[in-house]
Amino acid sequence: MTAPIVIWCRRSISADDTADIVRLARLADVGLDTNCGHQFLKSLGNRLGRPRAIIATSPHFAAREPQVVADAHPAMIYDFGGFPAELSQIVYRVPGDPALAGEVAELIAAADLPVHLVGERGFDHGSWVPLSLIWPDADVPVVQLSIQPEQGAGYHLALGRALEPLRDRDVLIIGTGAMTHNLQE
Repeated sequence: MTAPIVIWCRRSISADDTADIVRLARLADVGLDTNCGHQFLKSLGNRLGRPRAIIATSPHFAAREPQVVADAHPAMIYDFGGFPAELSQIVYRVPGDPALAGEVAELIAAADLPVHLVGERGFDHGSWVPLSLIWPDADVPVVQLSIQPEQGAGYHLALGRALEPLRDRDVLIIGTGAMTHNLQE
């Protein structure tokens, strides 16, 4: 049985262009029309509206210190196995936003946290699978930000506060994955 998709929003996108923070628990196979999560994500774009840009995090991009993908045209990373072959045929050529990546890095550095801009990394399936369903036209720029799973709550609170000014500029922050993401660990 496939687990359902769960979403949490800090508050809804409002008419004043303040963006949300969205948390999605997803499975790679949600990219295929085989479960309720697929249809849920397809309907989510209409409910959220179209942000100016997205910062995406995924459990497949973990680093000791924050890394920000600064590619203008990031590649897709097919970093999974054991799923139907059709999933490897999905193409989602969403643009990056090097200027926004620079802003993200500056905000993190201003909070006295280490940060690194990286190029030629691409987007892993933890980002492109749900985004390809939510905004299928691939017209919302995306900047992927690594996660630091070894850090505690205080660190992540400081990181979130550093990025908070982006909400006022209609930049949506999306986190994917779940506490039960890798049951083998």
